[in-house]
Amino acid sequence: MKQEFNRAMDQVTLPPEAEARIISVLEGKTAGSPPRRPGRRWKTAAAAAAAAILMTGAAFAAAYQAGVLDLFFQGDTGSLEPYVQTTIPSAEHEGYRLTVDNSLYDGQNLYILMTVEALNQQAASELEHLRIASPHTICWALASPGSSDTAQITAHSMGVQELPARTDASRTWQVDLNFDGFMGKQDRPLLLWLDFMGEDHAVSIPLDTMLEPIHLTPNEPVTIDTITGQQAILKEFTLSATSYSLELQVEGLPAHTRPQTYTVPLFLRMKDGSVLTRAQLLSPSGGQQFRTVLDLSQVASVIYGYTEFPTDGSAPRPAQLDARLYPFRTEIIPEPFHGTARSYIADAASLCRGLGADFSWDPVSRSLTAVYRGTTLELTAGSSTALIDGVPSVMETVQYDPSGQAVSVPLPACENGSSLSAIDQVFLDAWDLDACVESAYHSELELPPSEHLIIIP
Repeated sequence: MKQEFNRAMDQVTLPPEAEARIISVLEGKTAGSPPRRPGRRWKTAAAAAAAAILMTGAAFAAAYQAGVLDLFFQGDTGSLEPYVQTTIPSAEHEGYRLTVDNSLYDGQNLYILMTVEALNQQAASELEHLRIASPHTICWALASPGSSDTAQITAHSMGVQELPARTDASRTWQVDLNFDGFMGKQDRPLLLWLDFMGEDHAVSIPLDTMLEPIHLTPNEPVTIDTITGQQAILKEFTLSATSYSLELQVEGLPAHTRPQTYTVPLFLRMKDGSVLTRAQLLSPSGGQQFRTVLDLSQVASVIYGYTEFPTDGSAPRPAQLDARLYPFRTEIIPEPFHGTARSYIADAASLCRGLGADFSWDPVSRSLTAVYRGTTLELTAGSSTALIDGVPSVMETVQYDPSGQAVSVPLPACENGSSLSAIDQVFLDAWDLDACVESAYHSELELPPSEHLIIIP
């Protein structure tokens, strides 16, 4: 195995400690000894984190026309068009006009496309250099019923992404405001303003229009973490077309306290018999928001842990699910590049077996081909290029040398018996998997570092 890695390294340039790390682990696996962790030398960073969320100018231009639905969701969004607010009055003050182009509310999240325009040359010059970011510049509050007063609402998070400017005298953002729990329809609007315009010049966004969600009140015990076996009472579960919300009660924790769990074994069984996992449902931005709009009429039941709750309100029952849909452990070579939070999957064949993926190993070409959820991944020993449905994808990271210069470093796959070891991210990206390093997962328990990754299908 060491010779195989050395052949791969002849094709690339790696920092000495990274090479030593992988060789040490491969030798240790052969000799049965634990790997050593070398000292840290360089600061590191992931290569493509920022690029993964960028859209082209043409894509943004199209999204401007369609609004929040195409900005936040993929696929068919037609069922939500009647619930998009498009006639919200703008607000003006001291040379600026704030406009909410359109918005969508789902009971827990408010999706906004907003623009600020400069109305004179001085304002245009100032607007160009203003640093506008949540929560210090973009402000919000919930109007009190029957008065002009406002009451601050609780938000779990707010995401802001600036879009390419439409004109030289304007700036546009997409804003995602996630409330702390399901609020449902509100008879009072949300007021949105920019700090340099002032609260008196806020835009009023109605929260009384939304697609009715599926609301369950099971009050039943469930397994909320299938890795540790942690239990809780599922008090409420709300499923909208674009997100979900739940209330859990864990023994020993105050009411409404979120338990420290990562796996969240949530599934939806559809009426056609198919099952959607949480990783398939959720937006890449995380949280409890979906990447595509869900047709609620086609949801037969909600599965949490090992318990299935029919959406028609009938009695819960033990879930009958393929065990390979649940989170599981797979062995890793932790952080050959310290600080990147990236690891090598020690045995790609073992990962495939855990997922139930079809795979084959070609000893002549030293390549592994695997198919999961209709996506084909091809990896070759010594190569840092993976093929995802035939499209090349470079496996690499970015290293910063002592002078601060960024250097792109390829991460080649390495032969491991009749299988391969390769960077974890290529599997996660190709197959839409989520994952968690087990040592980080148990950090609060102060357990020793683990050599496993928790894979969340």
